[in-house]
Formats: sequence, structure tokens, C-alpha cells
Amino acid sequence: MKMYNPPHPGEVLRELCLAPLGLTVTEAARSLGVSRKTLSAILNGRSGISPEMAVRLSIAFDTSAESWLNQQLQHDLWHAERNRKRLRVTRLPTTGRSPSKEPAWRKLRGAAGHEADERVRVLPETGARARKLAGLIRSRA
Repeated sequence: MKMYNPPHPGEVLRELCLAPLGLTVTEAARSLGVSRKTLSAILNGRSGISPEMAVRLSIAFDTSAESWLNQQLQHDLWHAERNRKRLRVTRLPTTGRSPSKEPAWRKLRGAAGHEADERVRVLPETGARARKLAGLIRSRA
């Protein structure tokens, strides 16, 4: 659900996490393992929540990293949509393409000439998950 002018995640962090605990910026920054300057930039809306910061916040406040990243995404997207009319983008034609044509991403080949799903399968550390993913990719082809 889209929100009208969603708050910056730094504002949420300040009002719902730091203030109720009575934490100062310095104390919170020390706990998160970041500089006071970094945390201050987030709290004041000058900087966004990175994936790493989202993980740090999720550990510190027993929340999910996804919730922090989603807040940042909603905030950024709302501001980008406000500037939609200023963007100089031309819509690409969608007619004339055959729906039976194979998508370009399926045609990609790895450096060794393997199909994309084969590349996933040869990674030793991924094991059963990679084989399952490769099977899904093949079944959709």
C-alpha cells in the first residue's frame, strides 16, 4: 500500500527506537558500531538506510532488516514519483514483438558458454538450493 509522504526511516528510528529508550545519538552509534556522524546523517534524513545498516538496526532493535529497507524504499520511491513529470523518458513501443519470442535474459550465456541455469548449478557452496532454482528456471523456459 502506498503511503502519502512516508517518513524518512531516520525519523522512525529517532521517534520509535531511540527516544523511548532514552538513548543519545552517541550511545546508539556506539551500540550499532558506526560513527556518530553516520547515525546523525540518517536521523536527520541526509543519508538513507543501507542494507548493512538495516542489518545492524535489525540486530540492535530485534526487528527485520527488510522492514528498514522497505521504509527506505517507500520514502525514496515517493520522492522519485513526485519528480515523474520532470524525467525525460520516452516510452518504448510494445507492439510488433512476438509474444513467443524468448526473453533476452534467457539468451544470456556465461563466459564458459553455459546457460544461466547451468552457471547457478556449478557453484559448489549453493548445493540443493541451486539445483532447485535451476530446475525452476528450466521449467519456465
